[in-house]
Amino acid sequence: MICLETLKFDSMSIHHLQGHIESMYLVQYPHKLLLLDCGCRCDAGEIRSYIRHTLKRDVSQLKLCVVTHLHPDHAGGSQSLRAHTNTKIAAFKNIDRWYAGLGGFLQHKIDTYLAWWVSRKQGNQKRRVHYARLVNPDCFLDDEQTLPGFDDWTVLHTPGHTSHDICLYHRDSNVLYVGDLLVKIKEKYLPPFPVTLKVQMQNSYTRLEAIGPKILLLAHGGPMDPACFPNFYRTLSDKIGKQQKMKFKVVGIVSYFSSELRKIKKRKLDYHK
Repeated sequence: MICLETLKFDSMSIHHLQGHIESMYLVQYPHKLLLLDCGCRCDAGEIRSYIRHTLKRDVSQLKLCVVTHLHPDHAGGSQSLRAHTNTKIAAFKNIDRWYAGLGGFLQHKIDTYLAWWVSRKQGNQKRRVHYARLVNPDCFLDDEQTLPGFDDWTVLHTPGHTSHDICLYHRDSNVLYVGDLLVKIKEKYLPPFPVTLKVQMQNSYTRLEAIGPKILLLAHGGPMDPACFPNFYRTLSDKIGKQQKMKFKVVGIVSYFSSELRKIKKRKLDYHK
């Protein structure tokens, strides 16, 4: 696994790693490690190898792996990492509702195929991306709580891409890992696709703007400074649901099988009230 860069702060270092189809972030402390998202299933072995051979650390120092949402490039490696390192998996409390039932089963198959399609578009070698549709977290997270064993990181519930998306905020360094809350495509910063909950996504961008992080860590795009772009979050909000390319529209159409999503839309839940 290639380390693209290492961000160094007073209390930690963040290794920006190139995963199969996404950026991964391994946070290094003197005696423990934290993984921000678990990547694809095929990334799990690469992470373990990086810890052993590059960091010269025992994999038992990987104390916690966070899953920001249930898509294949974020949750896919979680089961293998837990099995081979005895790490704990942490995720938002309702994460396993997303793929529950028949509708969730179908959505899981579609999302797995989309991950394979993205991999092919990127020209990557064919590797396994199929994964379990339930995470079964060891640690259930809620909004504004700190991560177990890493109380310098705060959980922010930021639905929009899914119902259970979270971001992770390191207040001391003013760094925010956003997962898929936004993506970089051809030098442009855009909302992810699909945005399944448009109002909640707008609320999430408003929340990020109020926090004002200095550095955003993107799963698709790497680190960036939002201050370099005037009205960054408002511009993102204006772009929600406005991708015009047919492939994005198709992704949107096939992203509504989740029974959890249908329940949310029916009940018109607002997560930030």
